[in-house]
Amino acid sequence: MTGVPCDFYIPHCSHTALFVSSYVRCQKSQGHKILRCFPHCCPAHIHYRNCGSSICLAVHGSASRAFVGFTLAADKGFVVGDVVSMDELGRLIRGRENPLATYLEGTKIPGDHFRFDEKQVDGWHYAWKSGRSKVQRDLEHVLRVQFIASSTRHRWIQGFVVVPSNDDNCVTVVGTAVSTPFTIVSYRGEHNKKKKKALAVPRRLRHPSSHEDNRNVYGRVVEFLTSCRLDDCPRDLMAWFEGLVLQERGARILPLLQPSHDRAPGLIPAFAKVGLQLAVALARPDFAVRVDAQLRHEAGAVLHKTALTQAFERVMGQLFLPVIDGVLADHGVTAVDVASALGPPAAPAIVDGFFPRFVAQIREAYIATETPPYTLDLTPCTLPLDGSWVLDAAATRTTQWTLAVLAPHYLRWLNVVTSFTQRYAHGVLRIRSAPSTFTTVPAELVCDGNPHSLRLLPNGESCMGAIAIDYAGGLSPSGDLRFQLYFYERARAVCLIASVTMTTLDSQTLTHSVSLRTATVNAGRDFLDLDAASRVHQVQQWQAVAAGAFVMTYRRVERP
Repeated sequence: MTGVPCDFYIPHCSHTALFVSSYVRCQKSQGHKILRCFPHCCPAHIHYRNCGSSICLAVHGSASRAFVGFTLAADKGFVVGDVVSMDELGRLIRGRENPLATYLEGTKIPGDHFRFDEKQVDGWHYAWKSGRSKVQRDLEHVLRVQFIASSTRHRWIQGFVVVPSNDDNCVTVVGTAVSTPFTIVSYRGEHNKKKKKALAVPRRLRHPSSHEDNRNVYGRVVEFLTSCRLDDCPRDLMAWFEGLVLQERGARILPLLQPSHDRAPGLIPAFAKVGLQLAVALARPDFAVRVDAQLRHEAGAVLHKTALTQAFERVMGQLFLPVIDGVLADHGVTAVDVASALGPPAAPAIVDGFFPRFVAQIREAYIATETPPYTLDLTPCTLPLDGSWVLDAAATRTTQWTLAVLAPHYLRWLNVVTSFTQRYAHGVLRIRSAPSTFTTVPAELVCDGNPHSLRLLPNGESCMGAIAIDYAGGLSPSGDLRFQLYFYERARAVCLIASVTMTTLDSQTLTHSVSLRTATVNAGRDFLDLDAASRVHQVQQWQAVAAGAFVMTYRRVERP
């Protein structure tokens, strides 16, 4: 460090080390190369976006402007006394017109301090070009800060101090500092190392499934299962389903659904009871525990495409298909009977429609098993909405509903919303179902009003298979949390838009007020490959139709 003394820091951080010895760098869209977890994971690791935090600089003296950027440790960069032209500085500082430039300018905060907020410029970008040689991979890098101080002897041009000079288009550097050195590994390189490690472990011998010759038969059953609509159920069938859910899941009522006594009578479609009982059986907590254990055991397969396919076949053959056979046997039929009665499938081997969901969940299992168990710390609470909450189903009110309600989707949704724990800290809401059905990490919602993607891998890919979710929102002046969520599905040209307001009525009561709209996707095939801001901007231009409105009420509970 030279010139005016200064120190890096993160406010309210309890970690002992500010920087670490190595960082993973991800290649993203529009040429961005983002350092993950920089300067460190604070307050905890974030799995689905650019983990890291802003960094502050305390200047022990007078300072007026500062900017930081990554360089090789061996590069000297600017030094105190250097005179630099304003044109050159303009090319080096990042902004909307120059998003890939070297330096990020700091925001002046009280006490001659500066804050460098990477979230305003899509993360800690570092454009350095690596290479294949070990020498290049072992090169050390630093975060370098340059700053200038105001002086009555100097006059200002566009906010920079100008030194006395014949050239009024120049400024002077009056202080510099660097971080501790670190190395960089690519996101692909990091995962290749993990893949080699996983492949070095002998895999179990694969036991062929006895169902492999009947993939289209079981595919027809699965297709039928995923098309069972609860909103179309006649009175007698809905009463039977209500009793089944009460018996299997202990649910007191079925919120959002029209109850059986308010429905018209009608003919029960062929095998409708079979489909609904299958949906309930596959949503049972004990079955979810078995699937979760298998996914954690197979988690390493996510690093290798062939191993991933084999793991999928094992999970389907050893867990799902036996449950399907058992339910069919209870009704005195076989998969062949059901498939023959329903007719040919819409597409061959439709059982593979489960594959994107399987990939999404095994990714969750891999991420969760590669990191220490994460517990949402509720002490101290930041907002009244922090804590653990349980649905008061009797207090749920639905004022409008026009959407189809598929039995498997509804039961999965019920798993998520019945009970959860959440915590708001450092501008991020972390929320997790409690207890969580599967091994997972909390959902993380950045409350800065800008569009973001939920469950996004570091390479920009959605972690939810064929589904993507964008959102934007934050904390209102009244203390409510308000979000706009956008749900997309690759197989359908429809976007579901949900406006959600979380409000605490008192210290023991929380409500979720939700309004739903649907919009027809009017975009090209690459729509889901765009970033969140671009997608949300397009959706906001489309005409949306009201599709539902309801209020869910939760009561606070104390978790051990």
